[in-house]
Amino acid sequence: MYLISNWWFRALVVLAFLTSCDLPSGRPTTTSANSPSVGWRSVDLPFRPMDVIAVADSLWVSGADEMIAVSRDGGNQWSVKHQKVDGDILLRLVFVNPMVGYAAGTNGTFLSSRDGGETWTSVPGSRETILDISFSDERHGIRRGRSSVETTEDAGLHWTEASALRNDPAIRPFTNILSVALLDANRSAIALHQTQGENIFVITRDGGKNWKSIHLDNTFAGTLFTHKGEYWAFGIEYVEREKGGGYSVPVAIHSADGEQWTHGVRAPAEFNSCASQGCILYDGAIADLYNEQPIFLSVPADGSLQPSWALAKDTVCSVGVILKCAQSAVVSKVPQRPPVENRPHSAGVGIPLAYETSLTPVSSCLRCQLGSFPVSKDVKGMAVVEAQFIIKKDGTVREVRVKNAPLKEIESGTQAIVREWFFEPARSAGGPSETMERIRLNVTCFAFPDNDLGTCTVLGPPPPKRTE
Repeated sequence: MYLISNWWFRALVVLAFLTSCDLPSGRPTTTSANSPSVGWRSVDLPFRPMDVIAVADSLWVSGADEMIAVSRDGGNQWSVKHQKVDGDILLRLVFVNPMVGYAAGTNGTFLSSRDGGETWTSVPGSRETILDISFSDERHGIRRGRSSVETTEDAGLHWTEASALRNDPAIRPFTNILSVALLDANRSAIALHQTQGENIFVITRDGGKNWKSIHLDNTFAGTLFTHKGEYWAFGIEYVEREKGGGYSVPVAIHSADGEQWTHGVRAPAEFNSCASQGCILYDGAIADLYNEQPIFLSVPADGSLQPSWALAKDTVCSVGVILKCAQSAVVSKVPQRPPVENRPHSAGVGIPLAYETSLTPVSSCLRCQLGSFPVSKDVKGMAVVEAQFIIKKDGTVREVRVKNAPLKEIESGTQAIVREWFFEPARSAGGPSETMERIRLNVTCFAFPDNDLGTCTVLGPPPPKRTE
């Protein structure tokens, strides 16, 4: 069955192939993983998780309802340390040492802890959603909003804007803020991207008094971390581009000052996404690229591994719609083989929309993965559907309806993807409120000859119609 014209189908097949409950306050509540220790096991948390990190041998997770939970036994038992019913969504959680931690999220929420995460105190600030934070010590930090970057020298009590992003003509066109990192009281770095253009780093070596832009030819390394006193950036590099073509390869680069960058070890495949402990090569394989030779981590390849993951006590925990953990991860010098692609992914490491990317007309998307789902083998072509849904007060989605889908398989598959989306809730009268949203989505379907099933992929909103 063909949905629309074949030339659209052929073009999109090429593209797809190439890109392939409230808790009582006053005391912690403990939850546990609810499936056997073989493979991935789901963790029953009382909130939608958003971020997971490792602090020594502990795993920490944060998310909706301003909740923070910790596991000290490899992800088996979890204790909720902070929660606020109808609170904001905590998008990022960091610890600068075992005792001092910070959390940040929607509506300018910023929390700090001085007792190892046992208690958390709100620090008043701006109303802009904080997408990312990085601290070098107890006092010095940097944070990224949707359209600004700010630094602090007093543990978040006061913030100073990196005004060069607005005032420097050479930097101003780079409007997409990708990531931030702070090495110490004086050295900070920002990764920026110009729409349909290049990447640059913007660095300071004097605590933000002066900023300088650094462009690396043919390099799109936009994910920044700090490791052993250096900046590390991960992404792709174009090779032989000057010959009129070229191809992309994975790149890991590092620098002590943000100006002079050195290539690190090369990964054997382009990584899907990176966390502070390594990069996902493909489902089931993670690469630690901080060493002279890559070290590979193997986890069960069933689609549970997501871009937000952390490793502690030989346990990897990963945040998707729910938190999942897998024990007995194997460290080796060679990555395990990628899973056989004779079936479509019903879940897995999808194509995450960046925080700064808006789903027109929905501008509050926090995590909206564009994924794939299985269909009958004879379903081929492309369709444009409309998804209508309600964003709840905790940012999750309910009552998803899909219109204009030519087949029930496409309707139900698109519904399943949209149900997993996560948004910044609307606010009214000082608190979060439910809203109805709608969005048009491209869906393309195809099947390779030797596959038992076909695959439909939600590619995102169609381009706006041209007006003469």
